[in-house]
Amino acid sequence: MERVRIRSAMAIVVFATVLFSIPKKIASLPIQKPLCISQFALANQACGSIPIQQDLVEYVEDPEDPENGHHRSSRTRNRERNNSGAESHNGSHSRQHRRRHARRHRHHHHLSQNEMDCCRWMKEMDDACVCQLLYRMPAFMRKPKHDYVVRVHDSCTVTFNCPGRLF
Repeated sequence: MERVRIRSAMAIVVFATVLFSIPKKIASLPIQKPLCISQFALANQACGSIPIQQDLVEYVEDPEDPENGHHRSSRTRNRERNNSGAESHNGSHSRQHRRRHARRHRHHHHLSQNEMDCCRWMKEMDDACVCQLLYRMPAFMRKPKHDYVVRVHDSCTVTFNCPGRLF
């Protein structure tokens, strides 16, 4: 009978020791870094099926190619080549008009399920993960403090704030 009491007393002491040591171990755990690989994987899976929109390419203008010829149809290029000099200067005006017209029409476009998923996972990404990846770019491509903007759609723009390297 006495052996049973000793064993139960020892079991209580061991249980109490384990019970009181658990909070100390939890409190002493280092601060967890965000799980960047899984965040990139989720965003990549969601955004990978969205095609690149042609109208996004129109916003990028090359100063070496004032006509932006490779972005337009051959019919448009031929029409501009056949116009007189006064009318061909109107090319930039008509390009701006097309952009404004396209922007007005895009406001009525609803996000598809793929675009909504992509937007959601992009917004869930941690700034630290994106900045850590972007810091690996060559020095001439990164800035000490910068906001990186990703535009999935007109109604979904995600900004990542990178404070710059501390070392």
